[in-house]
Amino acid sequence: MSSTSSAGSYRAVLTIPHAAATFGAALTGRLAFGVLPLALLFTVQEATGSFTAAGAAVACFGLSSVLMPFKARVIDRFGPARTLPVLVTATAAPLAALALLAWSGVAASAPYLLLSIFFGVCAPPLGPVMRMLWRSLTENTALLERAYSLDSACEETLYLAGPVTTGAIVATAFPAAALLAAAGLPGQPCRQNRSTGV
Repeated sequence: MSSTSSAGSYRAVLTIPHAAATFGAALTGRLAFGVLPLALLFTVQEATGSFTAAGAAVACFGLSSVLMPFKARVIDRFGPARTLPVLVTATAAPLAALALLAWSGVAASAPYLLLSIFFGVCAPPLGPVMRMLWRSLTENTALLERAYSLDSACEETLYLAGPVTTGAIVATAFPAAALLAAAGLPGQPCRQNRSTGV
């Protein structure tokens, strides 16, 4: 028996009860992290007329994301069903506010920087949560390693698809629309979690 067959296939992972729906929702949510950097950069640059301010906003978002391990510990303690909706709401609100500022023509950079810090701090750690869920989904099977492999491959693909998605939205609409799209994506895992109980 080959090592691939003994470890199981990606298809076997996705046929586990609730796995395909839960993983699909998690990937949809994680697409936001592929969309956000360019969407934020273009939105702030267009609003302020400054690539310096736009780069600073992206840097604020990136630096505040170092709290991901702390948020993952909070989720370990209280569970994703209780924690993710709070984080998703706390992330979507400043993204929507940032888009509204841009539409309103606010050119000062400070509000954009503060909102970038805030939604970076609140951004839900969907990757760690999905990897935690894989442990329970694959319980009593030999598919955990294969599930992690599938998860990693798809996550890498998202970081390629995110900029393409942002470019398509910006080309057909405007940069702030990409921010609003990113604000709505992380809510998918919350809805899926409530529907399946996983």
